[in-house]
Amino acid sequence: MLPSASGPAPRLWASPAGVDAHRQATFRLTCIAGITGRPAVGVPALHLPGGPVGVCLVGPRGSDLALIELASALA
Repeated sequence: MLPSASGPAPRLWASPAGVDAHRQATFRLTCIAGITGRPAVGVPALHLPGGPVGVCLVGPRGSDLALIELASALA
């Protein structure tokens, strides 16, 4: 389990460079699933005044359905 994003979503008026920095920071967190070939799913966890907070669940290879069931139970 890890954060789904590196922080709050960029605002609509954010610069392209700011959006790109946010995207790169998020990829650094979540790339472990893609690099290792493991399934991952994002799940909303909380709703705070600044916006929603989510978690990314990463499972072992071949656990796709079990991971989806877990995400569904948590959502």
